[in-house]
Amino acid sequence: MACEPIHRPMVPLAGVLMIGCAVGVWHPGHWITALLGAAAALVAVAVGVKKNRWQLAAPMALIAALGYLSAQPWMAPPFRSGHAVHYVDQGTVPIAGRVVDSPRVATGRQKLHLDLIPPGGPDAPGPRRGRIRVTVQGLAPAFARGDILRFSARLRSPRNFHNPGGFDYRRYLSFQGVRATAYTTADEVERSAAGTDSGVAGMAERFRRRVGALLEANFPRDSAAVLAALTVGDQSRIDDDLRTAFNRVGVGHLLAISGLHVAIVAALMYGLLRRLFGWMPLLLERGWTKKAAALASAIAVWGYAVLAGMSPSTERAALMVSVYLGAMLIDRERDLPNTLALAALVVIGLHPPSLFSISFQLSFLAVAWILVGCQPKAPKADPDEEAAPSWLRRWVRWLWNWMRQCFLVSLWATLGTMPVVMQTFQQVSLVGIAANFIFVPVMGILVVYPALAGTALVPISTSLALCGFHLADLLLAPCLDLLDIMAAWPWSAVATFTPRAEEIVLFYAALGIGAAWRRWPAAGGVRPWRAALAALVLAGWTVDGLYWGHRRFWHSDLRATVLDVGQGSAAVLELPGGAVAIVDGGGFSDNRIFDVGRAILAPFLRYQKICAVDLVVLTHANADHLNGLLFVLEHFPVGQVWSNHQGAETFGYRQFVDTIERRRIPWPAFERLPRRSRLGDAGIEMLHPAPGPGPPTGDANNDSIVLRVSTPYGAILLTGDIEAPAEQAFLSRIGGKAAADVLLVPHHGSRTSSSASLLEVVHPKEAIISCGWRNRYRMPHREVIGRLEACGARIWRTDRQGALTVVIDNGGVTVTPFLTREDPVAPDGVAPRLDTSATSL
Repeated sequence: MACEPIHRPMVPLAGVLMIGCAVGVWHPGHWITALLGAAAALVAVAVGVKKNRWQLAAPMALIAALGYLSAQPWMAPPFRSGHAVHYVDQGTVPIAGRVVDSPRVATGRQKLHLDLIPPGGPDAPGPRRGRIRVTVQGLAPAFARGDILRFSARLRSPRNFHNPGGFDYRRYLSFQGVRATAYTTADEVERSAAGTDSGVAGMAERFRRRVGALLEANFPRDSAAVLAALTVGDQSRIDDDLRTAFNRVGVGHLLAISGLHVAIVAALMYGLLRRLFGWMPLLLERGWTKKAAALASAIAVWGYAVLAGMSPSTERAALMVSVYLGAMLIDRERDLPNTLALAALVVIGLHPPSLFSISFQLSFLAVAWILVGCQPKAPKADPDEEAAPSWLRRWVRWLWNWMRQCFLVSLWATLGTMPVVMQTFQQVSLVGIAANFIFVPVMGILVVYPALAGTALVPISTSLALCGFHLADLLLAPCLDLLDIMAAWPWSAVATFTPRAEEIVLFYAALGIGAAWRRWPAAGGVRPWRAALAALVLAGWTVDGLYWGHRRFWHSDLRATVLDVGQGSAAVLELPGGAVAIVDGGGFSDNRIFDVGRAILAPFLRYQKICAVDLVVLTHANADHLNGLLFVLEHFPVGQVWSNHQGAETFGYRQFVDTIERRRIPWPAFERLPRRSRLGDAGIEMLHPAPGPGPPTGDANNDSIVLRVSTPYGAILLTGDIEAPAEQAFLSRIGGKAAADVLLVPHHGSRTSSSASLLEVVHPKEAIISCGWRNRYRMPHREVIGRLEACGARIWRTDRQGALTVVIDNGGVTVTPFLTREDPVAPDGVAPRLDTSATSL
């Protein structure tokens, strides 16, 4: 059979490339199989071309195999001698490298990437190649792209917090080529060369800094930050509050230079150049005016992309516009779906990790679903309409069509990206469609035009540039005021659960059926098929709803998940009947640096479809138990808070009290807390501290609340940070009533806790230690490990096995680790060993 042309061939090829890359990331290491598959597919393609009988299957298999292979250098690359990975976790080493991008400044720190260079002569010790991420404490001096920095520090392997629904930080860094991290202070860094990047990228970076400084000196902070983002892609001045406001209103995409901004540049340049070239006889005679304008516009677009920092969204938009303009050059039909697929092919082919970039996903999903949902329909003839409608009627019709099209674009972009937004940000804007209807035309078009004009005039005249920026600010300022009003509305955005992969597939299947329904004929053989597909999707949603209804509300087992929060403790209890309790939330000393509640605890809750918490228990006010609760108290409905009311002179505890009072969450006094109660179908016993008006000792650790949570099938004992004196105190009061199947080991395995007498009474089958990987306290101590082994308990550790899920039901007790094997941190996959030779607490 002769080869027939394929309609939109780029679409299936882009699809299989994405599948190949995804499989390569999720299941890396199968080089040989992929190479053999690629070779076989290549032979099939060659034979098919020769016989003129090939079909699409062979090239699709070839593209999929190449996609798999293209992902392997990012997932399991070979590391040469002198690479940074050979020096991780081995002590202090000399480091030298060039800053490859603009540092990100936050909370008094500079975060930057270094491409390493030899720190000395050929035989000097230390890493000589590779890319590392460096956190520099201090803002002076301010480092810039192209600087060469020298300092000494310990290289560490990037490590994840291993929790269900958690962020894969290690993979995120590996996609940037980063295999090690380092920490130092600004006064320990020697900057031997400053601003030496003399290439095009360096010139663009210096121009961006010049524009940013000009805006900062002449406009209010928020206006300057937004104008810098809209014109030169500099988002460094956008603080968390402003970014949160944009995201809540659903217009956060306007802060990134993407398709809208690049299209404006392309349209403006094409219109001007086409008129200009129309005055040139040489081009006019040969009919080259459109082609010359398209070529020059493509060059201008890429120049603007370089000026804007070549962010992923800018790069993809420039590529799509270039493909569209390129079709004009070769006199081919400009098919938008094919153009979008070709852009995806090129972007992923050049940089496979782009597939997992949230900006890539949102950009392409938004455009794809706009193309699906906004296909133009043929206008219906109106027999009563005038042959030549008046100018007013034409204007009204144009305005109506424009408003309708803007609404549809906003609607389909919102629906098309909703599952990914829910999965990534765990919130959906309720005013997004209306806000985009207002902000996109004003900020995305009317503000951008004079702002871009001002940017272009910066090298010529500062005064003229400021005129353009002031004109843009006249429109931008009221937009920012309206943005603040909309963002302050409590229902402008709602928190959502995190959809699973199968739910995302079901959503897009339903959306696709809805978009195509009106285009399918309602008669003939198509009607049963569309009804069957709709019924299949409906059945899928029904099964999913029943599953989660049982898992959340109708289950009879006790589930307790001890999360991996580093050197801290956080446990989420899903009790029979659907009630939820959180006992401690983990945390670091400063939430501005890393917020455990925002980054770990809340994502886990939403991943488990937990949108409200019945009980929050703070065992004691140390930061490693308290600070992770702050985000939960602020952003989740909470039924009640228990604590020992022993305060702490810390910002975290003050915020804890303020949030409870401001949100009016019930917080009974310690002496009013029930010693025995029921939550759902589980019993809760408070074993320590002793009943009375307040904690008796004043020692934060020994005054920790100790809870025993039980069902008819078993019990779990949660002990906070109690030490031997508190253990003896509550055992003397309650004796054998502390027995439990599962023990959350006190104080992270400190040798001052987990006394033999406690273990003898509790006699746990399973012992869970919540501790940080290679923590500076060297917990758990070998003596504690020995005592746990002696009492017959099976030992589980969050630093080795990630989050640990305990299920207590009529079948007994089951502990399931998040990691099926211990977390490998070294390049050779060897897991860390417990250092039992060192003295620890």
